[in-house]
Amino acid sequence: MKKAKLLLLFLLILGIAGCGAQKDEDDLFLESEEETTDDTAQEQTDEKQTSIDDVLALTAIKNYCYINNPDLKSIEDSGKAPVYWDISSSDDSEIVVMFRSYTGAQIRYYIDRATGDTYVTEFVPGITEAEEKTDESFNLKDYADGEIVNVYEVTDLNASEDGSEGEEPAEDQFATIVRYFEMADGTWRTKFHSYQYRLEITGRVDGMDKDNTLVFLSNIEDIPFDQAVKAAGMSSTYDLNNEDAFDPKDAVLVAIK
Repeated sequence: MKKAKLLLLFLLILGIAGCGAQKDEDDLFLESEEETTDDTAQEQTDEKQTSIDDVLALTAIKNYCYINNPDLKSIEDSGKAPVYWDISSSDDSEIVVMFRSYTGAQIRYYIDRATGDTYVTEFVPGITEAEEKTDESFNLKDYADGEIVNVYEVTDLNASEDGSEGEEPAEDQFATIVRYFEMADGTWRTKFHSYQYRLEITGRVDGMDKDNTLVFLSNIEDIPFDQAVKAAGMSSTYDLNNEDAFDPKDAVLVAIK
């Protein structure tokens, strides 16, 4: 009798253990299914966030034109020649943005809505008979990080074509040495990189009789003047392997006064 009770207890324990194992397996399956569902939902969310609509396409093409055409912004702002952008066509797979240049050329950007891959054609009324595809291509998403609201052109200190000297900036004005852009969201960028901050760093270089201000676009919130001077190559202790030099993705000197 005792043996029968012990056998029954043993079987009961095995049954409980078996149910527990099955429950664990079911839980793992459900957790795996939930993770898969979550991943799919995240992918769908990411896809929605990266999808290209007409507004984004127009803004990014404007950015592309400003970045790759020096003086375009100043010509547009001056009103000396008509400059404008327009959506020529838009469907589920492709957006076409037309840029009317101040030269009279009509440049069209054919954008793959899914990938952002873009190719370019050009048509010049009275000169070319139809659109001609250029060798220009890029990805729209590289220029879709906001709207450019201001362009800082490089200060021309060289002699002009008529032999006169370039314009010397006033004492209280910055001499821009790298072309850069102010974005609508308060960030900054050069042709190649984006930055969170524009830092004006003031101090006195050894041997100088007045203070200098260095302007850095930076993803570093604070840069000491001594480090800025070394990174700019203005220190007597500077060398090409100086550890204070910045990776261009982190910070870049764009202006000085």
